Amino acid sequence: MKYIKFILLAITIIFCNNLKAQEKKEARGYLKLGTGYYLDLSSVFDELSPDELTGIYPEKVVGGSSIWIEGGYKLPNNLIISGNILYALFKYKYRDIVFQGHDFLLQTQNYAINLSYELNKTGRHKFTPGIGLLLNVLSLSRVSYNYAITPDNEIVMLNPTIIDDAMYELGFNLNLDYHYQFKNNFFIGARINTVVLISIGLESMVFSPVFGVKF
Repeated sequence: MKYIKFILLAITIIFCNNLKAQEKKEARGYLKLGTGYYLDLSSVFDELSPDELTGIYPEKVVGGSSIWIEGGYKLPNNLIISGNILYALFKYKYRDIVFQGHDFLLQTQNYAINLSYELNKTGRHKFTPGIGLLLNVLSLSRVSYNYAITPDNEIVMLNPTIIDDAMYELGFNLNLDYHYQFKNNFFIGARINTVVLISIGLESMVFSPVFGVKF
């Protein structure tokens, strides 16, 4: 009977130790998301020309809203590989004499594969810089037309059409994340995301809170 009690006690101790080991096992997968402020910077370094009739210059910087989601996994060498999707909406103003002051809508979608590294692995305050390769899809919808000036100096709109266009470009995704890690594997923080396109250079920045969980 004593031997049976000893064996049961040993099994209980081993079982408890295994549970503790599992509890302390590092979570390698994660899922995080955010929604925040989108800043279109694609024209910030361009020499812009005014509209020939109104004299209004294009806007160099335009703000909008964005939402994104990302999932990733920490490799044995502590590098983190992840994929994320970002969707943003923003508006530019018409400069022409017919639709002057009205807005037309643009939307951006980014599909990125990233490599990053989490600093301060043993603390609760984490910083995670990262870089990735992305596909940027810019879609817009606006009115285009020709015009003529009559002998009475009146402007006549000719052949108005609605342009729905999408442009696909490759670029780089630069992220800097901060988050505070709770004991239950949930975390909150903030992200600065910068997109650089191969064709034009600096394209956009996103400032966003971060909500996530590790597993």
